[in-house]
Amino acid sequence: MPDVQEFPIPSEVVPENRVCVQFTIPDNSTYRQIVLGWMNQLCYQYNWQRDEGKNAVTCANLFKQSRAEMIASLTEVCTGDDMYFRMRINPEDNCTSEAQYVPGGEWVPFMSQCCCDSSTQVIEHRVNPATGQLEISTDGGVTWTLDPESPITVLEQWPAPVPSGVSGTKCDAATNGKQHIEDLIAGSSEWLETAGTILELAVGVCTALLALIAAASAGTLAPAAAALATAIWAAAAAALEIGKTAFDAYWTSAERDKITCALFCTIGDDGAFTEAQYSAFLAKWSADSTPSPAFNLVFSTLKAGGRKGLNNLCSYGSAAEADCSDCNCGTCDFSTWEQWVNGIIIEQDETHIVIQAVFGGGQWNAGIRNANIDSCCCNVQIVAGEGELINAIGYVPCGLTNDDQSNMSFDYTGQLANAFALAATAAFTVTITGNSEGDCI
Repeated sequence: MPDVQEFPIPSEVVPENRVCVQFTIPDNSTYRQIVLGWMNQLCYQYNWQRDEGKNAVTCANLFKQSRAEMIASLTEVCTGDDMYFRMRINPEDNCTSEAQYVPGGEWVPFMSQCCCDSSTQVIEHRVNPATGQLEISTDGGVTWTLDPESPITVLEQWPAPVPSGVSGTKCDAATNGKQHIEDLIAGSSEWLETAGTILELAVGVCTALLALIAAASAGTLAPAAAALATAIWAAAAAALEIGKTAFDAYWTSAERDKITCALFCTIGDDGAFTEAQYSAFLAKWSADSTPSPAFNLVFSTLKAGGRKGLNNLCSYGSAAEADCSDCNCGTCDFSTWEQWVNGIIIEQDETHIVIQAVFGGGQWNAGIRNANIDSCCCNVQIVAGEGELINAIGYVPCGLTNDDQSNMSFDYTGQLANAFALAATAAFTVTITGNSEGDCI
């Protein structure tokens, strides 16, 4: 049998009726495999002649039904209500099909694919709910890593601004970033006016983002934008529902100013973000902003661009000796805090703590405290991976001992405190930030 067939396209591509054809074959499992392999050739569109009507696909699909019927007939019993036949891919060799002829019976080799690499891995894809990045898993979802083919993974990282006075560099970089995020807002608004579907909006907004962080023309970015669109699908759907008018109305000068201060208060002295600083930025911006589908569209798109994307936004622009003096960046020093009650601290520096809940007592719990009961924080923000603000279920007021939970108060509204406890019915990971004592209200 040649590698590629040239089955002729009949004049009547889809006949009105189907006909039943019966024939016998030698009773041997190898012959069964050969016959089914022959039928498989009819199910591949590339084995049919090409015509202007592109009927090869139709012909191949017609024979897929025949193949299913043939599989059922290649059993020891060809007729009868008790006929049983099941097929599967060998879980240890994805190149071999196996058959089961009786319920609960042994799985036996049925057919091997001649051009299959048994080492080929099954790759699962997802959007990380915390980071917004495209990830893959090759072990059935046990572990996840960045998708090596994601447009952001292969994104070139541009150099950070060269310091010419630390404070100025930070503010200039933050102002650059804010200008380009406003460009993203403007691009999103334009796509909301023209897009008729979620797909068009998601791809259009991702194209606007990539044009800003990859410095390439929109036309060359379409394939990459399409790959990235899945990361913002839900946000695009919600934004499309509220429409352009509501989107534009949300982005007041007050909401835009929050972008500058969230950038300035978390960016590094060289005008670039580390992973910890990037997480702190996302937490601060989300906590400071008014919840809205308009915010979520821009926030999700920026998250999809990752830390490298944000650094690129901050690395170029017209800002010079910008003024960020209106930004109140008083932060609590979380570097001395520790796990309390339950939970696992997975990331920590002066500006924030990321803690993962642990199950116990019928719920998921996490908590942090400062052993120095007079070193406190106020206006603490507790933000989940999706940007959702979570309320502390309990806190210990500043100055009271926190060796146990006997001094715990409830209904936290920003008070100075030296310990916080969280609980939920589902697993959670949160980023915690806060202000220093001198900035408390």
